[in-house]
Amino acid sequence: MKKFLTIIILAGVFAIFVSTPSLAWNDAKKIETLLNAGTNESMQAAYTKLNELLKKKGSNASIQTLFGRYHLKRNNYGAAIKAFEAVLKHNHTLTPMVSNELKLASFEAYKQGNIRHAKLLLDHAIKYSHPKKPIQNVAKLYINMGTQARAKRQYTLSEECTDRARVYAQNEFDQQRIAGNYLYLAALNHKAEEMKNNAMKLVGQAKVDEIFPSPRTEVVFEKTYTVADADKNENIRTIEVGKDDLRKGDLIEVIGKLPDNRTYDVAEIEIFRGKNQNPKWVKTKEGYYSKKVEIYPPKGFFYIWMEKGLSITATVRIVRVIHPKPNLQYIAKL
Repeated sequence: MKKFLTIIILAGVFAIFVSTPSLAWNDAKKIETLLNAGTNESMQAAYTKLNELLKKKGSNASIQTLFGRYHLKRNNYGAAIKAFEAVLKHNHTLTPMVSNELKLASFEAYKQGNIRHAKLLLDHAIKYSHPKKPIQNVAKLYINMGTQARAKRQYTLSEECTDRARVYAQNEFDQQRIAGNYLYLAALNHKAEEMKNNAMKLVGQAKVDEIFPSPRTEVVFEKTYTVADADKNENIRTIEVGKDDLRKGDLIEVIGKLPDNRTYDVAEIEIFRGKNQNPKWVKTKEGYYSKKVEIYPPKGFFYIWMEKGLSITATVRIVRVIHPKPNLQYIAKL
């Protein structure tokens, strides 16, 4: 086994050497040995040796390749990419080697849970891959990255990986997994409408609606009042803030009626929402008033007033829009 590994390492050294013969075989072999040792001491020694060679021989593909490998082992991914870009400036025929180096580094970063850099490295590996020998299963790689990023609550990164997967999707199975990740992100309130729209383009509106049922309205408070309920100031207390179930975004409705459901256009119904919010009475002569609740006092009542002598009844309701929870179990069935 050791002989086999030695052959692989030496083959790598040989590839560097023959591509740019200005780097001596012994120098390349020594630096590769130091890099593969992986200790702080050996890595520092390799870096020192590389800088000595750089000063002595100048930049070339061989030296930049070794710099790239050094930076990859140090997890200095930005510096590694710059080094490999320098390799290609010296010798553009080495794109397959550069692509493979970055792809393997991407796999390693993914295993370590470093999804952001795994994506960065894979992006560049694809950029330098040969058109006739593309990297295999690219969509799957990005899908897996997106899933892992979502699990780490890195939702923007998850979206970016999923977008990349969408570019390279090869079949319906890829599209379903990509749509699934968009829908999970929507369920987590990450750009919900945009994510649902992305998924819809892949699996259709019916599937999205199955997972995200339409909102429904629900009356959570309803009570009818007459002038007999008025206090000494002729005001009628209705919803009590802090006691009754009133929430931001709810709709308060006041529906006034005359006997026999006759409509009227003279009598007034008014609602007073507390001087901390609005010191004025809001009047209607059509027997109906509604207001979406955005702000309200921390305590107190919503009052109504009705003209005496007309036997008016007024029903006060709190109407709430209910957003059903997503049916996440259906995502797994995509």
